[in-house]
Amino acid sequence: MDLLKEILIRRQKFASKMELELSRPFQVTVIGDGGSGKSTLINTLFNTDLATGPAKPTTKIPQPVTAKNKDGKGELIFIDLPGVGESHSLDVQYTNMYLNYGLESDVILWSINNENRNVVYTINFINNLISKLDNYKDQLEFFNKFLFIITKVDYIKNGKWTFRKYNDGYRVIADPTLNFILEEKVGYFRYSLIKKFGHLIRTRIFTGQKSTNIDEDFLYLEDGEFICTKLIDGPTYNHLCTKYPRHKPKFDRIVKIQSPIPCSSYFKYNLTNLILAIIDKADKGIFGLDKLIDVDRISILSQEELDRAINIQIIN
Repeated sequence: MDLLKEILIRRQKFASKMELELSRPFQVTVIGDGGSGKSTLINTLFNTDLATGPAKPTTKIPQPVTAKNKDGKGELIFIDLPGVGESHSLDVQYTNMYLNYGLESDVILWSINNENRNVVYTINFINNLISKLDNYKDQLEFFNKFLFIITKVDYIKNGKWTFRKYNDGYRVIADPTLNFILEEKVGYFRYSLIKKFGHLIRTRIFTGQKSTNIDEDFLYLEDGEFICTKLIDGPTYNHLCTKYPRHKPKFDRIVKIQSPIPCSSYFKYNLTNLILAIIDKADKGIFGLDKLIDVDRISILSQEELDRAINIQIIN
């Protein structure tokens, strides 16, 4: 009877927490390199029409886009902010805006242009934002909202993209050459950019567990969350999977949200993994916010989108 009573109490607490979470908007702020396709990405995810352009900056003020659950519970807001690095004077002018929107958000999506390998400006910019927070706890919380993405990977010339028929649309698949290049890019930004903030890493994934047999000084359990205090590299990952094989899915989740996610708006490449990573990053998947975007369809191109993506014009 005591066990049954405990289960019922925990269910009641969980239900109350779920209602509380669904009563407030889930906010994602999109920042990053100017010209990295932030607005295009949001247009693709939500079928909106934010201004985009190949040359001069088009986002000059914050642009919010909102999606609501069909039952009226739950709201997802993506906020597109002006790009970083277009102008030093504008970056200084916008600093407080970036900081304030970031503080209000559940996730900060930082967009890296696939063709940009200069991470020094990005590191300095993020450091400048963090330095404006006096409390170390606030700095930890702020940095761990960041999820990095590598955009415009469709610009990569080596290798081939395959458009495979999938129900009433097409799914884009990278060949082995492209996969190798993408893995190299992920590794480069992971260790040249994200690792620079190693002292601030506190990666959290919700598991609901109350205890664990994992005995590592950089992994611990707190309030149902696994917390990792370091960037997991290859040798560490192999060690963990060998020593604790049944926990491999948890280690995979940690590595995934510690790594930049390569994606393409035009090919809708990897957008499902991006959305799932955003949900996992903020521990909101359990509260049904994955229903706000059709994650199964978001990576599927229609025939019209395919024709446009590969620049084909059909004349009858």
